[in-house]
Amino acid sequence: MSKYNSDSKKNKVNSSDITVIDSNSIDIYINDIDLYFNLYCDENKIDDMRKESQAVFLSCLYYIYCHVFKDNMYLLKINQREFNPDNVYKLCIYYIYSLCNKYNKIPSMYGFSTLSGIDIDTLLSWNSNNNTYKTEHNKQRHKVYRLLKDYRQMGLADRIADGKTNPVGPIAILNHEYNWQTAAAAQGTQKPLLSSQELPDLLVDNTKNSDI
Repeated sequence: MSKYNSDSKKNKVNSSDITVIDSNSIDIYINDIDLYFNLYCDENKIDDMRKESQAVFLSCLYYIYCHVFKDNMYLLKINQREFNPDNVYKLCIYYIYSLCNKYNKIPSMYGFSTLSGIDIDTLLSWNSNNNTYKTEHNKQRHKVYRLLKDYRQMGLADRIADGKTNPVGPIAILNHEYNWQTAAAAQGTQKPLLSSQELPDLLVDNTKNSDI
């Protein structure tokens, strides 16, 4: 279990403040994620992760992985070959709600893979179409897959709706990853293409918030 001296100056996290007690409980190590997140921000002089790019956020996730999960992958596994679906699900929930949503970042398979160390191909294999045996473990793994896919789509759509982000990037990703344009056309709701006179309005300089 991690220890943090909350009375330290300005609540800064130092390496000496962190100790880990061996445990199979993912809940104990969840606490370490916040501690190493704060330590990363301290070391890189980041005051507010919400203002940082998606690339910096991914760098932070990798920093957390190196200190929390890299040498403790047993926390996420039942055995050497099989992942523990309950622990992976708990970590996925934490990744989405306490990291991505809290710091205004878009969830993704690659982001969760970076944090957890679970290979991206393994995560993609948890799609129900690839689950040959409908066991409870497979159902739980599929929930992880659906959470990552659905919350990514929701996050991209929110970027368009909030009006603070140049919509070109999110729309392109939604069309590519979720076939939004194709789905809209099938439903007869596809919007007409913009004219050349209207296109410059999409090019307003909102690039500071365009990282996805």
